[in-house]
Amino acid sequence: MARILVIVPFALVDKGIDNRLNQVQSVKFGPYIDFEFCGPKAPGLERHIR
Repeated sequence: MARILVIVPFALVDKGIDNRLNQVQSVKFGPYIDFEFCGPKAPGLERHIR
């Protein structure tokens, strides 16, 4: 299985990451490809994101 890390240049809460995963699943890239999304993390950042 191939794993692709997508580095998102802005902070996303869990709902935003789930939305990105749903968008990727609507496009056919090939069999056995898994996507993982990662955004910037900073202490206390979560409380400023809605």
